[in-house]
Amino acid sequence: MVTLNGKEYVFEIKQLDKDIRRQDGSWILTSGALIRKVITKKNSQVRSWAEKGVPTILLIYNNFDQPLQRLGTDQHDFIAAMYGEPTLLIDKTSLKVVDSFNGKNDKCQPQSNTSFSAVGSMSKRLAEIELELYENMYAKVAIDYASLPSCVNVHRVQLKTLNSF
Repeated sequence: MVTLNGKEYVFEIKQLDKDIRRQDGSWILTSGALIRKVITKKNSQVRSWAEKGVPTILLIYNNFDQPLQRLGTDQHDFIAAMYGEPTLLIDKTSLKVVDSFNGKNDKCQPQSNTSFSAVGSMSKRLAEIELELYENMYAKVAIDYASLPSCVNVHRVQLKTLNSF
């Protein structure tokens, strides 16, 4: 439990230590895969706080990808994990892209993983700690983002989805 500007928040912090790179330094990773696993495992730990009306935030600290701390935990990974993988709709006749949207494998939905108000990353850049939060638009408890300190970077997402997926 943390109090920021007079408001209480519950933070769940998960540190990623397992290096996903191969011995040659390469990797194969689906956008959002690491974050999806963490959301699934940690949602139940904050559920009781969300039911009491306390905003909850899942922070992921990438400890294996030093100094960048981005492999598997970059902005596109959070969006893909929460709202679905980037998807293109291609016209069969012209073979041109006619639309783009977030498609399959979304962990944040109206009926699932609503306990987290936001999911984000915590990283260390030189001597500074940076927090990047991604709003869970399906959260039981919304965050008053204007009340957060200026050291917290907030990403509020507007999505286009296709119901047929």
